[in-house]
Amino acid sequence: MNIEERKSLFVFKKIIHILLILVCASLFWGCGTKEEKKAKHLANAQKYVNSLEYKKAVIEFKNVIQIDPTDALAHYELGQVYLKLKRGQEAFRSFKRAVEINPNHLDAQLKLGNIYLLSKKIEEARKIAELILAKNPQNIDGLMLLSGVQIREKKKDEAIQTLQKAVSIDPEQVKVRLALARLFFMDGKYKKAEAEYKKALAQDQKLPILRGELSRLYVRMGRHDEAEKELKKMVADSASKHGSLNVLGSFYESRGKWKQAEDTYKEAVRAAPEGNVGPLMVLAQYYARRNSYDSSLKTMKEAAERKPENSNIQATIARLHFTYKHFPEAEETVNALLKKDKGHPMANLIKGRLLLNKGNFSEAVSSFDTVIKNEPRLANAYFYRALALLNKKEETLARKDLIKAVELNPRLIGARLILARFYFRERNLDLARQEVNKILDQDPKNIQALVYKGNLALLEKKPLDAEKTFKKIIELAPENPIGYSRSGFLYLLQKQHKKALNKFAKALRLQPGYREALTYSVLIYLEGKQFDKALNLCDRQSQGLSKDSISLAFIYDLKGRIYLASNKAAQAKKAFEKAIEINSDIIFPYIALARIYIRQKDTDSAISKYKEILAKSPSYLPAYMSLGTIYQQKGDIKEAESYYRKILEIRKDFAPAANNLAWILAEHGGNIDEALALAQTAKEKMPKDPSIMDTLGWIYYKKGLYRNAIIELGQSHEKIQRNPVILYHLGMAYLKNNQKEEAKVALEKALKLNKKFPGYEEARKALVDMR
Repeated sequence: MNIEERKSLFVFKKIIHILLILVCASLFWGCGTKEEKKAKHLANAQKYVNSLEYKKAVIEFKNVIQIDPTDALAHYELGQVYLKLKRGQEAFRSFKRAVEINPNHLDAQLKLGNIYLLSKKIEEARKIAELILAKNPQNIDGLMLLSGVQIREKKKDEAIQTLQKAVSIDPEQVKVRLALARLFFMDGKYKKAEAEYKKALAQDQKLPILRGELSRLYVRMGRHDEAEKELKKMVADSASKHGSLNVLGSFYESRGKWKQAEDTYKEAVRAAPEGNVGPLMVLAQYYARRNSYDSSLKTMKEAAERKPENSNIQATIARLHFTYKHFPEAEETVNALLKKDKGHPMANLIKGRLLLNKGNFSEAVSSFDTVIKNEPRLANAYFYRALALLNKKEETLARKDLIKAVELNPRLIGARLILARFYFRERNLDLARQEVNKILDQDPKNIQALVYKGNLALLEKKPLDAEKTFKKIIELAPENPIGYSRSGFLYLLQKQHKKALNKFAKALRLQPGYREALTYSVLIYLEGKQFDKALNLCDRQSQGLSKDSISLAFIYDLKGRIYLASNKAAQAKKAFEKAIEINSDIIFPYIALARIYIRQKDTDSAISKYKEILAKSPSYLPAYMSLGTIYQQKGDIKEAESYYRKILEIRKDFAPAANNLAWILAEHGGNIDEALALAQTAKEKMPKDPSIMDTLGWIYYKKGLYRNAIIELGQSHEKIQRNPVILYHLGMAYLKNNQKEEAKVALEKALKLNKKFPGYEEARKALVDMR
């Protein structure tokens, strides 16, 4: 090896040696600084928490957990930050992980227990409370959690005892006194509640929530002067005067002291820190509640000028426009806002409501979808989407949204009323009662809920309860016709016609043309064949109604029915035509006219009327059914088939259409297997209908399934014993099944009943062949 080679080898070894030293050093120092890195991230996280930069704090706590996944304290602190960010599910997961790592981390256990309590997972919350108290029976927060569980379990006395135990452990704990005061307040024990609030105030006289809640207690007790004094003290002691002034303003507003309320709200605006427009918006909302649209709008615009970047102010302005039915202005404001922020929840909510008003239901659903995507816990979004879906006839989806809406906001009465209506229609009285009771718990004077309560009593055959409820409606709303009308209906059911007519008359005086009262009054007169009285009543009710009113159209429709009942078809026809002339959207006059035309054997006019019905209401199944039947009777089988198929496109299990289409296919060379499937569908829906049994039995006969045919046709004959066609079908099935005696009896009966039924010649020939 020459000198140069030796030098090169030496340099190479030196380089390798240095690299090995560096690698070892990096490994050594890397191991040595792991705790330092963790400490650095923890320090950063704490710094961000202190400066309220919670999103940055989340990143730092996650870095800590990446370095040390078993650090229970880091998981707990991360959960705390998630709570600040209102990210409840992530907070829950962090606290859960903390207690999995360290079950003795009682603070994490406590947070987890409170989340369970808020989520109404009472058993899980109780287990955690008991775990905490088993480890430390004097843990105040554990006792408070347990009292919360007991309240949810409706064990108020036990909850009071638990809190009193906490007080005995630490009498100076303000939060325990506050919880105990609230519990006494909730239980109607106002004197005890007052005592606890005062004891809490003795510990901390400047805590605003104590004086705020004590004043609310005084309001409940009717001690308004003392309530005002407490609120004024709260304002004097408060570090955030504008917030306390708004509470005082709300008190004056609730007392109807409008000038003092307005002055106090204005004082809150002056007291607010520069740049804080919250009190200005509170003042604007006050003006809106006082029906002062211009003052409200002016105040909101002032707030918008101070905070032009605040999109929520613009959304509130749009809502103000909408509330006061200034729809073009609302739309303009919303559209401008959505150009900047297309996902803005409130703007999309108002946009959806505007579309709902216009009848653009599919577009409205899309707007509400956007709201729910961004604000999945906004109850109103589900409620309004349900309204749009109902208008789209998508009741199943609408019901899911209504249930979700009341789950998120149990005080959403509008949603509960619609749910109650659903349950009434299904005759699910238990669920209907639940909704009605929940509404009346919140609003005992809700007229619609009381109507439902009275209707429940009627359905349950409790007339005294119904009468009592309808009387209450009359007391609460003497100018509303519904209480009188429902009372009249109750008396009608009891055959007390004079009393019923008296109540209906009162309803009609309040609201001429009121449908229920007028309809049932006419029904009473028709029952007694007092046709002139019924017509006179209709004429009196039509006086004063505008010539294009729906009520007037309804009255002419009713007059048509009266004329039909008195066998005056010509006058009936004129009345129904007049009803259509006034309002062409009412369906029944078309149906009545079509029936008159059929009775007069004017099938072309009948067809025309039914087609007019379908133009108005494209999914009205009875019109399709009538057209199919008319065309079938006319012998236009192809046209009849098309109408039956249209019905089944709308509702695939509509038994009458399935039966008639099955018959056509079986009798006119159609697909016999399709005919069988249709007849079986019809039988599933209407298992006791003899016509459907006959159709199914005849198709079994045509397929050579004679025993099945005999079963269906035999049952059909039991229900209609003097129908020659059914007897003919039964006789032929017996014959094919080699039951000649039974066949002979059935066919002879058929021939004796009628000599013109379809199949007469076949029946006669079969009998001749058997002799």
